[in-house]
Amino acid sequence: MPDLNKKSNKVVIIATIVTGLLLFATIFAYLLANQTNHGIKLKAQKSTDNTSEQKLVAATISLAGSDKKQQSNQNSTEPSQIELSAVLEKSEKTIIQEASTNDTIETKSIKSTSEETTSSETEQNSPQNDDYKYIALTFDDGPYHDIDLKVLDLLTEHDGHATFFVLGSRIDGDFETIKAVIEQGSELGNHSFSHADLAKLNYDQIMAEINLTNAKIQEYTGVVPTLIRPPYGSYNEQVLAALPYPIMIWDHDTIDWLTQDAEQISERLEETLPGSVVLMHSMYPETLAALEQTLPKLYEQGYRFVTVSELYHIYGVDLVPHGRHSSPADELGR
Repeated sequence: MPDLNKKSNKVVIIATIVTGLLLFATIFAYLLANQTNHGIKLKAQKSTDNTSEQKLVAATISLAGSDKKQQSNQNSTEPSQIELSAVLEKSEKTIIQEASTNDTIETKSIKSTSEETTSSETEQNSPQNDDYKYIALTFDDGPYHDIDLKVLDLLTEHDGHATFFVLGSRIDGDFETIKAVIEQGSELGNHSFSHADLAKLNYDQIMAEINLTNAKIQEYTGVVPTLIRPPYGSYNEQVLAALPYPIMIWDHDTIDWLTQDAEQISERLEETLPGSVVLMHSMYPETLAALEQTLPKLYEQGYRFVTVSELYHIYGVDLVPHGRHSSPADELGR
């Protein structure tokens, strides 16, 4: 009988050990499977994050919408979608084409065009030796032919010029207007392609926005813009370093984008000081109405309306590439 009990105990012990080993193996297998699933989830999450980031980057660069406009703190245009790769490809082709034809095609710059149209009169005039009060009227977000062409007529009636900062995405559908700007003697500036916030873009995106717009302007006018106004007036050190052009902001805002009220815009225009760069927008009929009401008054008061480049020339202030400018009067310490 004692031998039988010993054998029974051994069986129990062996069974316990086997059961323990099986339990340990089961736990180990579960932990291993759980770790593997966790790794797969992490990879899937990373892939999802990368996809979201790519979509976000692609969405930051978009074509400007036709006539719909949303305003935030400054001027704004609602965009429709365009792939960044397409913009970069077009921009790269434009740069290559310009480099290959540089020796055979002569292009005009806006600055030289402005100097030709003003001739000796602008060179002789300066704030110190005449009674005129010079200001630069600027118009963003065009071209809009219904407004811009009437503005050009109004300027011509008052022996004036202005600077139009245009969006590349609007040019194909309204190229006659930008041609009319040059023919009238006014100035074209670059306002980006899609009205993207340049301060939120990377280097390649910034260059695509500017180069593609310059190419569009040159295609229809033969003029290469020398001034850039970033959308919303937004820029940072990367934007300044990337763009070999003067960055032109403003020092007097009519806030037409906010009020869209002709009387209030007129009041703001009448407050303009000599040497100022005035911000307006091409899409508002109220802005045109305010100009029709106010420009004759300002003209009678001795104000003269010139381009940004002309204004800086008159005041003897250089427009510096990679530099930020607001107005010559401000920069001279008005």
